[in-house]
Amino acid sequence: MVVGLADASSIQVARVRQVLDRWASAGRHWVGDPDAWRIVPVMADSPHLPYLTQHQAHWGLWVDDDRQAFRRAHDTLKLLQEQPVPRHMVLLHPAPPTQGLVPNVRAVAKAVFDINLLVVSA
Repeated sequence: MVVGLADASSIQVARVRQVLDRWASAGRHWVGDPDAWRIVPVMADSPHLPYLTQHQAHWGLWVDDDRQAFRRAHDTLKLLQEQPVPRHMVLLHPAPPTQGLVPNVRAVAKAVFDINLLVVSA
């Protein structure tokens, strides 16, 4: 399950798969074959979140790389706070994390929303 994507299109799914490809190419063996992953975009305001959180253990938060990325990530986390979502997620970002956006989103997720975001460097 991936929250924070712009929509549920195949283009968005391909963006997530590119991150998994990057991680696998960097030697992150736990990724395995990125094509074997079933990537399911879920909108943060979906009425199905309570059901999905009971049946899906692995979640990711997509954080884009544009000027509004922090605001959208914050808004997504705020919506998730009101749901029984997992408190541990992988942060997915189209570029390798650097100073700025990714650490800031991670800090706000923990301090404000009590959600731990795993950041994978690749």
